[in-house]
Amino acid sequence: TGTVEKESDLSLFYQHIPALGNYALNKGIKVGLEIHGDVLKNGEAAKKIMETINHPAIGINYDTGNCIFYGDSLPEEDIVHCLPWIIHIHLKDKIGGYKVWNFPTLGEGMVNFKKIFSILKEKQVDVPMSVEIEYSGSFEHPVTYVDECVKKSYDYLQKVIV
Repeated sequence: TGTVEKESDLSLFYQHIPALGNYALNKGIKVGLEIHGDVLKNGEAAKKIMETINHPAIGINYDTGNCIFYGDSLPEEDIVHCLPWIIHIHLKDKIGGYKVWNFPTLGEGMVNFKKIFSILKEKQVDVPMSVEIEYSGSFEHPVTYVDECVKKSYDYLQKVIV
Protein backbone atom coordinates (compact mmCIF):
# COMPACT_ATOMS: atom_id res chain seq x y z
CA THR A 1 0.00 0.00 0.00
CA GLY A 2 1.03 3.63 -0.11
CA THR A 3 1.27 6.44 2.37
CA VAL A 4 0.06 9.90 1.40
CA GLU A 5 0.68 12.09 -1.62
CA LYS A 6 1.61 15.30 0.20
CA GLU A 7 4.00 15.96 3.07
CA SER A 8 1.27 18.06 4.66
CA ASP A 9 -0.85 14.90 5.04
CA LEU A 10 1.80 12.93 6.94
CA SER A 11 0.39 13.84 10.35
CA LEU A 12 -2.95 12.28 9.36
CA PHE A 13 -1.12 9.20 8.11
CA TYR A 14 0.83 8.90 11.38
CA GLN A 15 -2.42 9.28 13.32
CA HIS A 16 -4.07 6.30 11.58
CA ILE A 17 -1.24 3.90 10.67
CA PRO A 18 -0.94 2.40 14.20
CA ALA A 19 -4.51 1.08 13.97
CA LEU A 20 -3.72 -0.60 10.66
CA GLY A 21 -0.53 -2.01 12.17
CA ASN A 22 -2.40 -3.38 15.18
CA TYR A 23 -5.03 -4.95 12.94
CA ALA A 24 -2.30 -6.59 10.84
CA LEU A 25 -0.49 -7.77 13.96
CA ASN A 26 -3.68 -9.40 15.26
CA LYS A 27 -4.09 -11.19 11.92
CA GLY A 28 -0.46 -12.36 11.86
CA ILE A 29 0.40 -10.40 8.73
CA LYS A 30 2.51 -7.39 7.78
CA VAL A 31 1.67 -4.31 5.75
CA GLY A 32 4.25 -3.24 3.18
CA LEU A 33 4.42 0.47 2.39
CA GLU A 34 5.62 0.76 -1.18
CA ILE A 35 8.32 3.10 -2.36
CA HIS A 36 5.91 5.12 -4.45
CA GLY A 37 4.92 8.75 -4.75
CA ASP A 38 6.57 11.96 -3.69
CA VAL A 39 6.48 11.27 0.08
CA LEU A 40 7.71 7.66 0.34
CA LYS A 41 9.99 8.28 -2.62
CA ASN A 42 13.11 6.31 -1.71
CA GLY A 43 14.86 4.36 1.03
CA GLU A 44 16.03 7.46 2.85
CA ALA A 45 12.47 8.77 3.11
CA ALA A 46 11.31 5.28 4.10
CA LYS A 47 13.81 5.15 6.95
CA LYS A 48 12.45 8.38 8.45
CA ILE A 49 8.86 7.20 8.11
CA MET A 50 9.59 3.77 9.56
CA GLU A 51 11.46 5.28 12.52
CA THR A 52 8.44 7.47 13.20
CA ILE A 53 5.91 4.64 12.84
CA ASN A 54 8.00 2.11 14.79
CA HIS A 55 5.46 -0.72 14.45
CA PRO A 56 6.40 -4.42 14.10
CA ALA A 57 3.64 -5.13 11.55
CA ILE A 58 4.52 -2.26 9.20
CA GLY A 59 7.38 -2.65 6.76
CA ILE A 60 8.62 -1.52 3.38
CA ASN A 61 7.86 -2.90 -0.06
CA TYR A 62 11.01 -1.63 -1.76
CA ASP A 63 10.47 -0.84 -5.46
CA THR A 64 13.75 -0.67 -7.39
CA GLY A 65 12.27 1.37 -10.25
CA ASN A 66 10.14 3.74 -8.22
CA CYS A 67 13.06 5.00 -6.13
CA ILE A 68 14.53 6.34 -9.39
CA PHE A 69 11.24 7.61 -10.79
CA TYR A 70 10.03 9.34 -7.62
CA GLY A 71 13.17 9.75 -5.53
CA ASP A 72 15.88 10.34 -8.16
CA SER A 73 17.92 7.69 -6.28
CA LEU A 74 19.79 4.66 -7.61
CA PRO A 75 18.42 1.61 -5.79
CA GLU A 76 21.82 -0.04 -5.43
CA GLU A 77 22.88 2.99 -3.35
CA ASP A 78 19.52 3.82 -1.78
CA ILE A 79 18.30 0.43 -0.53
CA VAL A 80 20.78 0.39 2.37
CA HIS A 81 18.84 3.17 4.12
CA CYS A 82 15.80 1.00 4.79
CA LEU A 83 17.11 -2.58 4.86
CA PRO A 84 15.87 -3.38 8.39
CA TRP A 85 12.27 -2.66 7.38
CA ILE A 86 12.10 -4.34 3.95
CA ILE A 87 9.50 -7.11 3.87
CA HIS A 88 9.04 -7.36 0.09
CA ILE A 89 10.78 -6.12 -3.04
CA HIS A 90 9.38 -5.18 -6.43
CA LEU A 91 12.12 -5.96 -8.92
CA LYS A 92 11.54 -3.27 -11.54
CA ASP A 93 14.05 -1.98 -14.07
CA LYS A 94 14.21 1.61 -15.28
CA ILE A 95 15.29 3.52 -18.36
CA GLY A 96 15.66 7.27 -17.95
CA GLY A 97 15.75 9.19 -14.72
CA TYR A 98 13.47 11.13 -12.46
CA LYS A 99 9.79 11.14 -13.58
CA VAL A 100 10.58 9.37 -16.89
CA TRP A 101 8.00 6.58 -17.29
CA ASN A 102 9.92 3.66 -18.75
CA PHE A 103 10.09 0.38 -16.82
CA PRO A 104 11.36 -2.28 -19.24
CA THR A 105 12.02 -6.00 -19.03
CA LEU A 106 14.55 -6.73 -16.29
CA GLY A 107 18.10 -6.41 -17.59
CA GLU A 108 17.24 -3.80 -20.22
CA GLY A 109 17.48 -0.77 -17.94
CA MET A 110 19.84 0.94 -15.56
CA VAL A 111 19.15 -0.88 -12.28
CA ASN A 112 22.18 -2.82 -11.01
CA PHE A 113 20.35 -5.91 -9.76
CA LYS A 114 23.57 -7.85 -9.22
CA LYS A 115 24.73 -5.20 -6.72
CA ILE A 116 21.31 -5.18 -5.02
CA PHE A 117 21.34 -8.97 -4.61
CA SER A 118 24.88 -8.78 -3.28
CA ILE A 119 23.83 -6.22 -0.65
CA LEU A 120 20.80 -8.32 0.34
CA LYS A 121 22.97 -11.42 0.69
CA GLU A 122 25.67 -9.60 2.66
CA LYS A 123 23.12 -8.09 5.05
CA GLN A 124 21.16 -11.36 5.25
CA VAL A 125 17.92 -9.83 4.03
CA ASP A 126 15.78 -12.71 2.73
CA VAL A 127 12.36 -11.47 1.65
CA PRO A 128 9.82 -12.33 -1.05
CA MET A 129 10.29 -10.55 -4.36
CA SER A 130 8.16 -10.08 -7.44
CA VAL A 131 8.94 -8.93 -10.95
CA GLU A 132 7.13 -5.80 -12.08
CA ILE A 133 7.26 -4.68 -15.71
CA GLU A 134 5.34 -1.52 -16.59
CA TYR A 135 6.89 -0.85 -20.00
CA SER A 136 6.75 2.72 -21.30
CA GLY A 137 3.21 3.54 -20.25
CA SER A 138 1.36 1.52 -22.87
CA PHE A 139 -0.43 -1.51 -21.50
CA GLU A 140 -1.91 -2.71 -24.78
CA HIS A 141 0.59 -5.54 -25.30
CA PRO A 142 -0.43 -8.99 -26.52
CA VAL A 143 -0.08 -11.80 -23.98
CA THR A 144 2.69 -13.37 -26.06
CA TYR A 145 4.77 -10.19 -25.70
CA VAL A 146 4.18 -10.09 -21.95
CA ASP A 147 5.14 -13.78 -21.70
CA GLU A 148 8.33 -13.05 -23.64
CA CYS A 149 9.25 -10.17 -21.32
CA VAL A 150 8.63 -12.31 -18.24
CA LYS A 151 10.80 -15.08 -19.68
CA LYS A 152 13.61 -12.62 -20.50
CA SER A 153 13.37 -11.21 -16.98
CA TYR A 154 13.54 -14.71 -15.50
CA ASP A 155 16.57 -15.61 -17.62
CA TYR A 156 18.29 -12.37 -16.65
CA LEU A 157 17.65 -12.93 -12.94
CA GLN A 158 19.16 -16.42 -13.16
CA LYS A 159 22.42 -14.77 -14.25
CA VAL A 160 22.58 -12.05 -11.58
CA ILE A 161 21.17 -13.64 -8.42
CA VAL A 162 24.14 -14.35 -6.16
